[in-house]
Amino acid sequence: MTLACAAEVKALASQTTKATDSIARHIDGIHCASHQMIANVVSLVSNVATEIAAAVQQLDATTMGISNSMQPASGTLHMESNLSTVANVADRTNQAAIDAEGTSSDVTLRTAELRGVVREFLEQVAA
Repeated sequence: MTLACAAEVKALASQTTKATDSIARHIDGIHCASHQMIANVVSLVSNVATEIAAAVQQLDATTMGISNSMQPASGTLHMESNLSTVANVADRTNQAAIDAEGTSSDVTLRTAELRGVVREFLEQVAA
């Protein structure tokens, strides 16, 4: 009877070791996937932040250009020159709006990508 108990204990210990190893491998897989997903999220956020910073700089430069264009126009008495300056300012403003819209679309796209990466990460963790 003692031999039977010892064999059963040995078998259970072997099964426990196999299960522990399997769990450790699963945890390692989740750990690796987590690190990769976090790196992807950080990269996407960094890219979006860079795009936003570039758009802000471009908008700042356009605003400065508009301001510089308006200063000479305020000292002139010629209506034609003023109208030309206003037309240039309007064109630059329009271009800035187009650029801002493009950047906004890029941010929307990056946000959707980020959501997908996070959703994928959560699905992998849940698996």
